[in-house]
Amino acid sequence: MPLIVHPDLQSLIPPLTREEYAQLEANILKDGCHDALIVWQEEQCLLDGHNRRTICEQHGVDYRIQELSLPDLDAAKAWIIANQLGRSNLIPEQMRYFRGKQYDMKKQQGKCTDLTSRQNGEKFTNIAPTLATMHKVVCARLSVMVPTLVP
Repeated sequence: MPLIVHPDLQSLIPPLTREEYAQLEANILKDGCHDALIVWQEEQCLLDGHNRRTICEQHGVDYRIQELSLPDLDAAKAWIIANQLGRSNLIPEQMRYFRGKQYDMKKQQGKCTDLTSRQNGEKFTNIAPTLATMHKVVCARLSVMVPTLVP
């Protein structure tokens, strides 16, 4: 079955610069594709490895696929965001972007969608400080500084 590229998922991944793409292509042509492409098992949708797949298919280089079981599109987005936050080559602006995306997703998970409910509309009120602690950054919204700042 062919792999699906979901535009909403692919848009979460910052594009490589021309130089980065050329270096990746040179590495793959020289050494092969070391890292498996990550695929959302239930949907056969590509989560990680878009550039590697393009390069490999363009040059006839074999690649491996690792499937990951996820319950829904939101879980797939959360996985991509967490995976991108784990990359070492992100510039500070990209790190802030992904932390913001993670915050938005967590905030949406906490919203009460039942309009007849008497709840206050949010289950989680400590999202920002929790994520700030997790990423070891300053939570500007609450002026909370977390020890060991990381850019």
